[in-house]
Amino acid sequence: MTITEIDEKFMREALAEARDAAAVGEVPIGAVVVRSGEVVARAHNRRELDQDPSAHAEFAALCAAARSLGRWRLSDCTVYVTLEPCCMCAGLMVNARVGRCVYGASDAKAGALGSLYDLNADSRLNHRFNVTAGVLADECRELLSNYFGGLRGAGGADCGCGADLEAHAAHAAALAGAGEDTGTAVDFGPACRRPRRVLLAIDSFKGSVSSAQAEAAVAEGMRRVWSDAQVATLPLADGGEGTLDAVAACGGEIVTCEVAGPLGDRVSARMLVDDERDSAVIEMAEAAGIGYSPCTESTALAATTYGVGELMLRAVRAGAKTIYIGLGGSATNDGGAGMLQALGARVVDDQGCDVAPGLAGLEHVASIDLTSALRTLNGARVVVLSD
Repeated sequence: MTITEIDEKFMREALAEARDAAAVGEVPIGAVVVRSGEVVARAHNRRELDQDPSAHAEFAALCAAARSLGRWRLSDCTVYVTLEPCCMCAGLMVNARVGRCVYGASDAKAGALGSLYDLNADSRLNHRFNVTAGVLADECRELLSNYFGGLRGAGGADCGCGADLEAHAAHAAALAGAGEDTGTAVDFGPACRRPRRVLLAIDSFKGSVSSAQAEAAVAEGMRRVWSDAQVATLPLADGGEGTLDAVAACGGEIVTCEVAGPLGDRVSARMLVDDERDSAVIEMAEAAGIGYSPCTESTALAATTYGVGELMLRAVRAGAKTIYIGLGGSATNDGGAGMLQALGARVVDDQGCDVAPGLAGLEHVASIDLTSALRTLNGARVVVLSD
């Protein structure tokens, strides 16, 4: 590959980072640091997300590269960035002893590598590096223009900043400063504010917090950073604990009944009944969950899914034509034998006797008669929910 082709290849990597920035409401600037033909670090602008004035794409990428390589001198590295670096970032390149910088669009308002300043050309500094300007400049410039064009389109009236990156930043800073001086909240105006609609869909953290609790914590943090964010939450689960609550967010009625736990004790278990859809949702962890077991070898051999079958029986009696069963979080290993027995199936040994509950009884199974179980299910469709 020619040097031009190599530069364009890595600038496209920086552009991908810039698009990631735009996707989260940041000004779309991206950067990668390359050594020996390999990307060693990448980053995009995060000033708003982190509320950090130093969180420029190339600044963050250089710091990440130093951590990755275990040294602050980056003389064998090339920095690719979609917008000409400012004084801060160009100064960091001098201090990091970078070998080369390649940038895309020029920045007449704040560029410090040839546009407004040329920090690299100052002979008083103790390091100079090679600079290549204008690589994929049109694509880099278009990404910025489209971003600010979207801001104007979303808000209607134009704030007068046009597609000028630094003009927008100065406008926002001036308004924010006015708010600080008067102690009042300032509306940045529709053209300088990007609508932020956020959907949180987070699974539970086993043994720690539920899906809803995790989402509430993240939502609180997001609102601290984006006070105007529209945050929506959607409980999420993979068939394990929390599945019932996740589905309940879409409607239906939670009912509670007493069933056999995995070790035979009676436990209180919930299920979701949706009369409109003639369906029920059962979470196996509610009746046979690992929370009911001390997790010893003996209980692993003895634990039964009998209570899950009892929940299915209750669902059929409630009129369910479709039964959804979340399989995760189970303390059992009986292959569903206990569930079948609760529905009326005969799971017997070679003497025709019912096998003992749990995994220990499986080695004695000689035959299974599903006739009564199928009659009990009365044609209900069973759908398994599993990760």
